[in-house]
Amino acid sequence: MRIAIAGGTGMVGRRITEAARERGHDTAVLSRREGVDVLTGKGLDAALEGSDVVIDALNIGTQNARRATEFFT
Repeated sequence: MRIAIAGGTGMVGRRITEAARERGHDTAVLSRREGVDVLTGKGLDAALEGSDVVIDALNIGTQNARRATEFFT
């Protein structure tokens, strides 16, 4: 399974990334450090290509489930 992890280089996200990789999953790290800005959408389409699921481990206010779902779909 390919898992896209928003905030995959952060304190929580990197642990999620490690756990996914240890279990044999392919991961796409969505972070500015990796050239992806989820707020502006820069690099997002390419990073999400082929992903089966997105995990949001960002340290920002994605408190609104509807808006977050619309953004990633």
